[in-house]
Amino acid sequence: MIIKEMNKIIPQFNAEIGQEFDAKSVQLKKANSTLTNAFLITLFLGAAFVDLALREKLPLAIGLTFTFVSLLLYAIKSTRNLNEQWTYTRVIAESIKSEWYKYIVGGGDYPCNNEVGEEYYKELFEKNIQEKISEYRDNILKVGGSPIEFSLEIDANTTSHRNKLFAERLEVYKTRRIEDQLSWYEKKSLIMNKKEKRYQWGFALSVMAGLFVGFVKLFDWSSLSFINDSDWFSIAVALGFMLESMNSVFQHERLSITYKKSANDLRESLNKINDSDNDVKKDENVFVEFVEDVENRISNEHKSWSLTTNSKNLPNF
Repeated sequence: MIIKEMNKIIPQFNAEIGQEFDAKSVQLKKANSTLTNAFLITLFLGAAFVDLALREKLPLAIGLTFTFVSLLLYAIKSTRNLNEQWTYTRVIAESIKSEWYKYIVGGGDYPCNNEVGEEYYKELFEKNIQEKISEYRDNILKVGGSPIEFSLEIDANTTSHRNKLFAERLEVYKTRRIEDQLSWYEKKSLIMNKKEKRYQWGFALSVMAGLFVGFVKLFDWSSLSFINDSDWFSIAVALGFMLESMNSVFQHERLSITYKKSANDLRESLNKINDSDNDVKKDENVFVEFVEDVENRISNEHKSWSLTTNSKNLPNF
């Protein structure tokens, strides 16, 4: 019943605010990844076909065309700053989400049932969100992006949920924030680890194939003349280093470790909130500080992630 009640709020928030930035972030991530992959692949194909052309196996124009396309893609990637745009948009999406959860459950700067009054916290929330949006807009414009048009509206239905019982708000924060985020980190850590292994195997197999070609040439095995007649050694090794470059560019290993650490941190927080003897479940003032601590932990992961993009002038979380 508690979750059903809050489901009416949180998806509404996501649709009005969070989803706008989430969707844009996903779009920019795909564009950046596609451009990066295309650049590395065409660069490899250019080198491979030029090498074959020099050995009179293929027209030189094919290799030169791929090389030209790779340089063109590199120029587009450098001038459009998709990596920075993606980072800024992801940062603001997560930052707003964090602020929202603190506000809706009465944590951090927005305690519920306080003598200060709800209007004060509503205005404070609006002010904090607008400051984040303003900083996002300034940063996205600096790198040539188009900021998302945004207007914050907090209706009476949303603010009324801050008057729910403490136990209800605690349960919502546990299930919709901590458990959901924990599940996301665990899945992403496994995905990044699997991707890293795939690229490592690709690199190893490519280099092994190159070594095999080298031995064929060294011992002049006539039964494998089709290998002897081509320079597959340099192509196989180049393929291996292209795969290793992709693995390095997309930071699979580092992200897997970062996500795993964040999952472990949230697991500790979940254990606290599940402990019936812990003051988090008994004292709302302790819960207020607990929410702030959890959001800071999540924020630290975002900072660590953003550093992998090598972006400049990152907004504060």
